[in-house]
Amino acid sequence: MIRSSIIALGTALAVSSGLSQTATTTPQPLVENLAENTPRVLPELHLSPATAPAALVTAFPGSGLNALIKTPVTPHLAFNPVSKVEVRDVHLRPLFTTAIHVPQHVSSLAVGAPTLFEVEHKDSEPDLVFVKPSTHQAAESNLLIALVGGETISLRLISSGDGGSPDPVDFVVDYRRPKSLFESAGIADVGAPTEASTQHLTVKNAMGARPAIQPMDADTAVGMQGAVGAPHWMTAPELAKLIKANALAPNNIAIAVGDVRQEGETMTVSFSVLNISDHWITVMPPQIELTNPLISKKEAKKKGNFAQPIVSSDYRLDNPKLSPGARSDGSITFPKPDSKLTKESLLLHIATSASIDTPVYYPLPFVAPSSAELIEQKDNDNARN
Repeated sequence: MIRSSIIALGTALAVSSGLSQTATTTPQPLVENLAENTPRVLPELHLSPATAPAALVTAFPGSGLNALIKTPVTPHLAFNPVSKVEVRDVHLRPLFTTAIHVPQHVSSLAVGAPTLFEVEHKDSEPDLVFVKPSTHQAAESNLLIALVGGETISLRLISSGDGGSPDPVDFVVDYRRPKSLFESAGIADVGAPTEASTQHLTVKNAMGARPAIQPMDADTAVGMQGAVGAPHWMTAPELAKLIKANALAPNNIAIAVGDVRQEGETMTVSFSVLNISDHWITVMPPQIELTNPLISKKEAKKKGNFAQPIVSSDYRLDNPKLSPGARSDGSITFPKPDSKLTKESLLLHIATSASIDTPVYYPLPFVAPSSAELIEQKDNDNARN
């Protein structure tokens, strides 16, 4: 009996010991080997389309696709007087540089957020400041430009980021005052009028006199054009609405045409060219063309275009090499064509050295008044008043 109990107790202890050993001796090395040899699988991340920036992504209805929409850049040229009590907005865009012309030399610059906006000023261009965004995100700050004369220009810099905005981008901001005719001609002192000069004066009313219209040649045309402080600029995209060939021209210059005068069989045109790009350019000599749409395609292909060039007798260009934001005034004199077809146009042809094959065309009137006709017209207007 006692022996049977001992055997039973030993059997129970043996079974208990076996079960304990089975539970505690797991195949750990095998698991470790499997862990080392099995590639680790990361959980998948499912991003909802709603997490994308709503300002930059627009869904096309019915397409099931989202597309990135950027507002196209609309160049803007601003001409502002210096104000001590007004802060002006300057609209910028990433990847574009804005040129700011000031009336005096710059003594110092200060930008509120130098990490967001890059401001550049060179001693070689003492009256010119360049500014552009350093970030592709929307940003806003201010810029103070101190001049040697003691005045300060205060600007608010606004960048809409890569997404853009409906506001035009200021390519050029000009604070220079309009030049007088005497400054443009390089005349420092003007003496008393001589008898020869007084014959070009007509009485306006009892309040005083005004200078009459004088005959215009290539030299006087440049001086008259330089006296215009804020001409009506037109870019290649704007001129493409009038002349389709301008759609091929690069958008790096703006053109303004001033006075068009016809003296006998000769016409003189005054004009200005503005560099609206962010790099230096060289303006080629101006040309005049008369379009002829009736030339056959074979002949047009041989000549390169449908235009008939008119050889100019004289031209002026006071500054062919232009820095960003710089302006050049010029004139061109040429023999007036006797007649033209209904669909033909007289065009001013302006090109840069980097794109002579894609010039900018500006339409000109085929008939222009002479100086004598303008004087007579103004005298008649004064007599009626």
